[in-house]
Amino acid sequence: MKILRYTWFWLVCIVLVSAGCATGPKLTKDDVLSQNEQIAKLDSGLKDAAAQDINNLAPENFKTATAKFNEAVSEAIAGRTGTADSAAAAGLAALDTANQDAATSRDLMREVLAAREEAYKTGAASSFPEKTADLDAELRKATGYIERGKLDDAKDARHDLLTGYEQLELKSLQEGTVKAAQEAIASAKKNDAARYAPKTFKLAEEEMSLAQSVLAADRTQTEKANSHSRRAKFLAEQSIYMTEKIRDFDRRNYTLEDAVLWYQKQLSEINSPLCT
Repeated sequence: MKILRYTWFWLVCIVLVSAGCATGPKLTKDDVLSQNEQIAKLDSGLKDAAAQDINNLAPENFKTATAKFNEAVSEAIAGRTGTADSAAAAGLAALDTANQDAATSRDLMREVLAAREEAYKTGAASSFPEKTADLDAELRKATGYIERGKLDDAKDARHDLLTGYEQLELKSLQEGTVKAAQEAIASAKKNDAARYAPKTFKLAEEEMSLAQSVLAADRTQTEKANSHSRRAKFLAEQSIYMTEKIRDFDRRNYTLEDAVLWYQKQLSEINSPLCT
């Protein structure tokens, strides 16, 4: 009996110790955000800041705020509430500074940011991703100067950034509005349209040249450039059609009279529903 009592005593001890050492379910990031108001506030602030491009306008403090947010979440998950709150507070302070510096960046880099926006509108980020990324990296470098109070260095960077974004916009415009026409002209040339339909092919090239000249002279004249590009594409496609038809006539040994008769027949068939 004595041995049995000792056995039960140790079993109870083991159970109690195990229960004391056991931990509850591990918190998730969502749990932390729902339970910690300060960390949730930092998370919301970072999302709003990213939407306002603060990561480019005040990159260093935005990066600090992001790092502090990640630290706060990790500490909260580990159950270290005090250090989690401290990290969140530091993150909010960094984010507040980032917003203030971003206002200065917007003012100092007004023309640069306007040129960047125009470049993005033309699809530059998808057409020239590497060049866009390089310019944005240079922009962050310049706004980083602003965060450190080196305003003269930031001002010195404006000219190259402005030129870079303007050139990027021009390239993107040419890529978008001219590329289809260029491809049509290249296809016409490959099909020997310059030989079989020289007048139409030449007109296509002239319209293409006008589209490029318009964009080179004034990037804002996109609609005018588009008009010339569409005309160039249409003429190039027409020259291909004409080339194919002329070749077909040659294979059939058509005379000029045969060609005229063929076209009269086509016109007759087109107009016939209107005459009935």
